[in-house]
Amino acid sequence: MSAEKVLLPAFPGNGIVKVTRWHVKLGDRVKSGQLLAEVETDKASMDFESYHNGRVLYLGAKVGQELREGYLLIIIGDKGTDVSAMIRESVETYALNRNTAPSMAGRVAEIKMFAGTKIPHNWQICDGSEMKIKDKEALYEAITNTFGGNGRDTFCLPSIPSPTAGVNYIICTGDQF
Repeated sequence: MSAEKVLLPAFPGNGIVKVTRWHVKLGDRVKSGQLLAEVETDKASMDFESYHNGRVLYLGAKVGQELREGYLLIIIGDKGTDVSAMIRESVETYALNRNTAPSMAGRVAEIKMFAGTKIPHNWQICDGSEMKIKDKEALYEAITNTFGGNGRDTFCLPSIPSPTAGVNYIICTGDQF
């Protein structure tokens, strides 16, 4: 019996991916090329397809859950395969992965200067990006559509130029303690 882990790859944007819909459930048989899930980044929505044949032995996220690259999304393999060691190994590796973004304390709409390559969880670069109100309601309530957007469905983050190479202004998009 065998199984394959499917880790979340890197996507463009802030590195956070949200599962918006599963097309499969535990025990389903899947074929290579079959849609597994719909995911959304701060830049786009896209379909995530299987590159393996077999049964869904593990689903690593709930709909609406935010994830980062390297996260164990799904395990596909032969029915009856024990995947507990694969799950445990992936969770431990992910927790120790230096490529995941750090945590940083902050309040919604707080802006800080940041020097680093991995933007902290619940923070985003102040680059004028358009956001969906439904995805970041607390941030919208704090800044409304002061920096752009239509105020019905969308709003924009402030656009603050980098003061020097490797340094950006970032805004807290959700309370982080």
